[in-house]
Amino acid sequence: MPTLQEHSYVAPLTKNFKLFLCGVVAFVLVSVTLPILIFGPVDKDGSYQGILISVLVGAAVALVIIPMIFSSTRIDLLDTSVKITTMKFFSKELPYSEIEKAEVGPETGLAQGAGLRIMGGGNTGYLTGGPSVTFTLTNGSRVTASASNPEQVVAEVNSRLRSAPLAI
Repeated sequence: MPTLQEHSYVAPLTKNFKLFLCGVVAFVLVSVTLPILIFGPVDKDGSYQGILISVLVGAAVALVIIPMIFSSTRIDLLDTSVKITTMKFFSKELPYSEIEKAEVGPETGLAQGAGLRIMGGGNTGYLTGGPSVTFTLTNGSRVTASASNPEQVVAEVNSRLRSAPLAI
């Protein structure tokens, strides 16, 4: 029996999300340095504890947010399943036997958020913004994943669903 060729589709974080996250980093860094500029680097007792805490908070926030700017959602079409990974941390594998259909999903953005999202109505999202694909599962739940070319992903998944052997 011939095996299906594996394909991967990657949807990077959208420009709006990147700008928003850069704005958050800038806001935190300004919030951390502004008190130091106003009140001086030395605390009332002569220590530098305030500046140390400010630097640590600013660095911690930057270390958490900056990698998010480079995150993406990846859809891997494997031989027997679809594997969805977002932000290199959240993932879900959907066997073809559990997928009823694939269709172009909604355009997502800042309002829906990024990463693993509970979108309501039995829909779980793996999002980085922009166009998406929605997989309707045999149990009635749905999984939505960001995809830079959703029409291509839908066509390939649906062709694999038609050629997959029926589970008995």
